[in-house]
Amino acid sequence: MCSRSWDASGNWARSAWSIHPPSTPAWNIRWGSITCPTRSFFPCCPVRKHPFFTWEGIHSFLVAALLHDIGHFPYAHSLKELALKQHEELAADLILSPGPLNDAVRNAGADPASVADIIDTDRKTDDTEIRFFRSLLSGTLDPDKLDYLNRDAFFCGIPYGFQDAPYIIRSLSQAEGKPALAERAITSVEHVLFAKYLMYRTVYWHKDVRSATAMIKEALLSALRDGDIKEEDLYGLDDPSFYRLAQTVRNPAFALIASVRSGALLSVAQERPFDETNPFDRNASSLAGRMHAEDSVFARLSPHYPNLHRWEVVIDIPEPITFDATMPILRDDGSLTDFSSVDRLFSGDIGKTFSSCLRFTRLYLPPTVDGNRWGNLLQ
Repeated sequence: MCSRSWDASGNWARSAWSIHPPSTPAWNIRWGSITCPTRSFFPCCPVRKHPFFTWEGIHSFLVAALLHDIGHFPYAHSLKELALKQHEELAADLILSPGPLNDAVRNAGADPASVADIIDTDRKTDDTEIRFFRSLLSGTLDPDKLDYLNRDAFFCGIPYGFQDAPYIIRSLSQAEGKPALAERAITSVEHVLFAKYLMYRTVYWHKDVRSATAMIKEALLSALRDGDIKEEDLYGLDDPSFYRLAQTVRNPAFALIASVRSGALLSVAQERPFDETNPFDRNASSLAGRMHAEDSVFARLSPHYPNLHRWEVVIDIPEPITFDATMPILRDDGSLTDFSSVDRLFSGDIGKTFSSCLRFTRLYLPPTVDGNRWGNLLQ
């Protein structure tokens, strides 16, 4: 696994062990989560220059940076199609609930309600300070991204994800109540976006990582559909407890989870670039449409492969991803402008081109099934 694999937030990393070397423990992730925002805030926003900052608010921001993924359960991002609580909402619930965590937040000089408001952007607030910290914690140049891109690249042993985080941090400032980036650092933003693209291409959406993730997702969807587990059974799980749960569920599709853990992945039988104008791709982008397409493929193949199980037919289409940079740019004359107005590389259709290069419609089948023998199954 790569560096996030020990962290409950990393969907891809639980599967990447099959193609990348082992990772570091969770304290690396948590250390990065707190040191990066500390560096990004204090150099550019001294409290005395910006009176709307409060020490309680600053402490709340730092605690939010440390705890923002505490509500993550395994494969939360891959299950967004279901009516599950978002991990930010779960994190806010945990922080606000009376108990040791709530006490620890208060003892750190932070306000639990402010921490929850910073993490969960669906919570309504008109507080200028909270809105600033939300923008700093979640965005194009959020501390999490600046931290994990470098760390994932390093521990996966690839050169693609590195970018100049210290220079970006030094170029941050506060303008009109929101984080802004100096115009001279635009090239560094492009570098971050390039790094994001290359990491998705080589690691996060590698075909084998997508296979492992899709297999576990298929197992969970099958168990949820059959009533063998409930949505709330997933909340609060970490990796060990998730796999312990998997061992107790008797749904036959959970054999996929055991296969992932043993490295016996489904193989790419057919693939093509995702095309939103293609009726098959468009329909299969939804959960119901994808399950219907898998049913059709299984019906076509099962007469020829009597040992093939329905849950071994998996169609995977990655979720849309953007390469938009929404960070305001502070010009040398002190005026603010949008990133898109000063950058030509990732503006307009170019960002969409980057996204389209990453998305593939793939059919995964057991290696014993020759998917090419039966013509185009993705139609």
